[in-house]
Amino acid sequence: MRKPSLSLLLIVLLAPLISAQNTPITVSLEVIDSPESAVSVPVFYSIHSSFNDETVEGRTMSDSEGFFTLDVFPGFHELIVSIDESNTEGYDFFGKISFFANDSTDVSVALFPVGSAKVIVVDDSNRPVPAAPVRIDCSRSYGVQGYFRTDEFGIVSADYLPIGECIFRSAIEDIVVSLGDNITIGSHQEITLRMNGYQLKKNNFIEWILAIIIIITILFMLYRAVKVNKKIVMKEEKEEKKEVSSGKEDILTALGKKEQEVVKYLLEQKEKSDKKDFYVSQANIVHGAGMPKTSLVRVLNSLEQKNILKIEKIGKLKKISFTEWFDSK
Repeated sequence: MRKPSLSLLLIVLLAPLISAQNTPITVSLEVIDSPESAVSVPVFYSIHSSFNDETVEGRTMSDSEGFFTLDVFPGFHELIVSIDESNTEGYDFFGKISFFANDSTDVSVALFPVGSAKVIVVDDSNRPVPAAPVRIDCSRSYGVQGYFRTDEFGIVSADYLPIGECIFRSAIEDIVVSLGDNITIGSHQEITLRMNGYQLKKNNFIEWILAIIIIITILFMLYRAVKVNKKIVMKEEKEEKKEVSSGKEDILTALGKKEQEVVKYLLEQKEKSDKKDFYVSQANIVHGAGMPKTSLVRVLNSLEQKNILKIEKIGKLKKISFTEWFDSK
């Protein structure tokens, strides 16, 4: 049997690392069916990645030409973009697109005018009905509409409804309720669907379960409070001694902003650690310091050159620690 070549093995081993690098994408916004523009406005986004099956939400500002940038992993993504003007009650524009991110990707999102609605389903005695089915059909096909379920308070929040006539329906047993309303851009309608002739059945079992959960939660919080107070008393003297020395402060002031953030994060982690040979992995710094991996690598290399950090590679793991020189300051 022929043995696999060394180059083939390297490709197989390095493929996950290569594919995991962030890819910058440029998103352009175009407003449809409205004289408004998407220039220099706050933008809310939600992006779901097939690479790790995770959804990231955030807020940014579009630039003077209606563009903004995101860092994503290569692969398929679903991007949802919305604009919520401060002078309206609901969301004003909504767009959605699926795309494949590669080394250089430009994405154009069409933003349609939308409004919002809060649908409340109540019984004959005006009590909210949880888990009630709600269907929303509008005269235009874009936005988010279709089937929903009320939450424990009998409410469905529909944030991205197309402007125009929308029909709100609910059905429980043999009782069907339907109500129409006109959705305008940026509006936030409140729709109440009353199920006349239907009485919500009380469920004592659920009330007992909730009471038990509340009691357990209170006991747990009391236990944690006692435990935390003991730790505070035991660490008072230790925390006083762990103030950053004047020598380290002088070094910190000479560093750049991102370098300071990394060093301060490591100092905090070292204070919390009881290990004699303290170190932090590069992955922990990415999450803890909230810094992109590409930016962090440059910062770590700079701090290593300045004899502040020591970087030890063990396989795929990078152990980051302070140098003896910096520890002595």
